[in-house]
Amino acid sequence: MSLAARRYSRAEGPSTAPGRGADTPCDHVRLEYAVETVREILAAHSSGISKPGLLAWARLRIDTAMTDAQLDEELARLGDEVVDEQGFLYLRSVRERALDSPWEPDANTRRLGDAASRDEGGGDDGGSDDGGPTPPDASPDANQWLAPAPPDAGAWTPPPAGRRGVRGIGKVIGLVFVGFWVLGLFGNLAEGFFAGWTDSATPAPTRSPDPTPTTGSVIPFDEIAVGDCLVVPSEDEFSELRRVPCDTPHGGEVFLVADHPDGAYPTDEAFGEFIATVCPPAFQSWTGSAYDAQDLLDYSWFTPTEESWTDGYRTFDCYLALADGSLADRSYRDANP
Repeated sequence: MSLAARRYSRAEGPSTAPGRGADTPCDHVRLEYAVETVREILAAHSSGISKPGLLAWARLRIDTAMTDAQLDEELARLGDEVVDEQGFLYLRSVRERALDSPWEPDANTRRLGDAASRDEGGGDDGGSDDGGPTPPDASPDANQWLAPAPPDAGAWTPPPAGRRGVRGIGKVIGLVFVGFWVLGLFGNLAEGFFAGWTDSATPAPTRSPDPTPTTGSVIPFDEIAVGDCLVVPSEDEFSELRRVPCDTPHGGEVFLVADHPDGAYPTDEAFGEFIATVCPPAFQSWTGSAYDAQDLLDYSWFTPTEESWTDGYRTFDCYLALADGSLADRSYRDANP
């Protein structure tokens, strides 16, 4: 039997996918969770990460089915916070701290989002503001380093005859230092050769890869249980979703799992009327507060699709979420909001 569920919002009925109508609070929760997770991944990679690498991490932490286009949408939401330097993505604030100074892109670097002018209100090229000489060109002609010294720089003159003995001692000392330098050079080469020879006989142990990071686990719809904290899917219909610890960002906390009475598949209005009779009492039992007596939390629900209903599945789930659409990072059981 293939099971699938539908996502509803208490205030608006069946959810609408992005681009097909008004966003529900659940959509805002998903978007905020996705963009914050992308920002965390970029911040963790201070030395930069390629876009395919970022997509792989996003699929692990956000949505296993995330596409390039969806990742581009999240990067566009971050806008000027992200820079692309020669194919590697950086979080601007982390990049600037790594360079220990405000970072400016070079000719091979482009910014994501709206491009900002690097020279706002640049002046003319006629010298410095205080009337001083114009700084030399950043890329001088290499031949200028070979230019002869000016005539008045002073020509070398031999030392007086009485100091020739000192000059000879200087040559001897210089030759001794050169000899020691040559011996040291050959000693380092010999050490490297023998070290390489011994290393080739006994290969160095390889470092085991870091464990793959995961947040929670993906579960089938019919395994949802009371107390589960979930990443609410953005799709209207789904068969799997991600369960996460309640102290990590999440968009829903399940407080009721029950079965709908048998009969013909209910209309959207009938589902809404039935849910309105069973979810509020369960909400009060779970949180300690009557639903209408507080405004911190809202609730929504999952129901079987018509196909799953035909296959005999009747289970529905009610879950709570923050009413302002932000992500929760705790459980609200007995919280008395």
